[in-house]
Amino acid sequence: MSEIVCERARIEAALSCIPPDVGRDQWWRIAASLKDEFGDDGFDVFDRWSQGCDRYSVSDARDTWRSLQPGRGITIASLLDMAKRHGFDPRSHRAAPIDPSEQERRRAERATRAKHEDARRAKERTNAAKLALTVWNTAKPVQGGHPYLTRKGLAAPSTLRELDADKLAALIGYKASSSGEELTGRILVARIQSDTLLTSVEMIDESGRKSALKGGAKAGGYWVASAPTKASRRILVGEGVATVLSLHVCTGDAAVAALSSGNLAKVARAMREAFPYAEIVVCGDLGNGQDQACEAAQAVGGALALPDFGPDAGNGHTDFNDMLMLSGADAVRDVINAAVDAAVCVAQSHVAPPEEDGGPHARYVVSDDGVHYIGVRHDPKAERDVELPPVRLCDRLEIIGRGEDDSGQNYRILRWRSRGSGTERTIALPLAEVGEREGWSRLRGLGLAVSTGRQKTELLAEYLQTSGSDDRHRVTALGGWQHGGYILPSGEVLGNPSAPVFFNGDKSAVAAYVAAGTVESWRDSVARLARGNTRPTLAIGVALAAPLLSLVDLEVRRHPHFRQIRVWQNHHGEGRRFGMGLARPAGS
Repeated sequence: MSEIVCERARIEAALSCIPPDVGRDQWWRIAASLKDEFGDDGFDVFDRWSQGCDRYSVSDARDTWRSLQPGRGITIASLLDMAKRHGFDPRSHRAAPIDPSEQERRRAERATRAKHEDARRAKERTNAAKLALTVWNTAKPVQGGHPYLTRKGLAAPSTLRELDADKLAALIGYKASSSGEELTGRILVARIQSDTLLTSVEMIDESGRKSALKGGAKAGGYWVASAPTKASRRILVGEGVATVLSLHVCTGDAAVAALSSGNLAKVARAMREAFPYAEIVVCGDLGNGQDQACEAAQAVGGALALPDFGPDAGNGHTDFNDMLMLSGADAVRDVINAAVDAAVCVAQSHVAPPEEDGGPHARYVVSDDGVHYIGVRHDPKAERDVELPPVRLCDRLEIIGRGEDDSGQNYRILRWRSRGSGTERTIALPLAEVGEREGWSRLRGLGLAVSTGRQKTELLAEYLQTSGSDDRHRVTALGGWQHGGYILPSGEVLGNPSAPVFFNGDKSAVAAYVAAGTVESWRDSVARLARGNTRPTLAIGVALAAPLLSLVDLEVRRHPHFRQIRVWQNHHGEGRRFGMGLARPAGS
């Protein structure tokens, strides 16, 4: 038994080396380490140590302790490692040797404790979820201006309801409180959900005091100001209800509230998993929680946005609701857009070529949803490069080759299906128009959705110039025989040209060139009348001359029986010149 006491004394000595005013994440990990080692018996050790911090709150310490579950991977080794970084010398506090049977007893005791804790927490969460549903169904839509929202300059969305404090207490069986102060008056009720399942509720009174339902699952849960969908291009993740509601009002983007800074990373990951192609913007508060916001953005390769108060910084302003009230919606929107643009710039400037270190590398990905750019950002904390989330550039687009016309102008041959009609489009886009307003206008006019924003169009321009197939094509705006193939008015190429040929000319008259009748009907109604009649014979010869030239090996050359043979270039003028040559023998 004395050995167990010695080990506890060693842990307390290590804990004494760690200042109690460490960041909240480290504070939380210390609590988790102690609970994993000692179970609920470790709370007194954690609480005594926490009291050395100026920000100590007994209710906060107890609520945090209750939310922790042992056996989740954070062990006493985490605390000892942290203590060593603060000067703890393990050599002066060596652990007493523990008998193997005692070690096994402790291991079994921890496993049993964790199992019982899991069962208890699961039951609490189930009961809390049922109670949360009762509270939500009993609460009514917010009538008129709620004092808390009015001070924040906001109107109540449908995802907030309200309930009188006394009625709420009767429903949940206790008086909800915050830092020892009971919630009073009209209580706002915010749904806390994971995926689409209601897990708990957050309650906010007229003064802004907040409390969550006891026993409810809050980790990974969030409140929705505006629900994300598969079509959402951007999702904003923030802390509090008023902050996130302000972000949605200013931007119109989907927005969710993690309800605490420590939950930001979990919620951001949930959004990334559910909406892999959306831009995730983590919107942090200044001061407490700022580090967690940064870590959450890095965890999902998202953008980090922080409020900018300019000369008013430091006057108690910390979040985006403060910025909305001080500077207006346009200023908030500009900060969010600048954060997204900055994330794309960082991605371009921290590319790790795979041949150098085998790490992640920036690249373009084509999926059914479109063309995306996956950038890379350097994580200084992890000292490695990490991928950013995909940035959508345009609809699905296939680059099928490069082209050059007789004048030497270069092209990119592109193919896609037009939005709405689903019509397949294939064009030769001059390289000179890539990245220019004329090029984007041409593509959009033909039904290709191109993302807006300077950074995105620059990335798309790079993709069009450097990616895709490099198969060479000859580009021409002329029909008839070109480069050994015959080009129909529709652009279809017949024969075996010397290189792939792409017709980039006018196809507006293609409807006039369609098959009609049958071989028998042409023989009976046309050939029969032409027999023995030179003029119909001449007309038929002129009409069929161009397609038949190659078959008789008479393309663009002199012939002893004819004055001149020329290619039918535009199906009109050159055909008539060919007819003239056919009618006038050489020397006449």
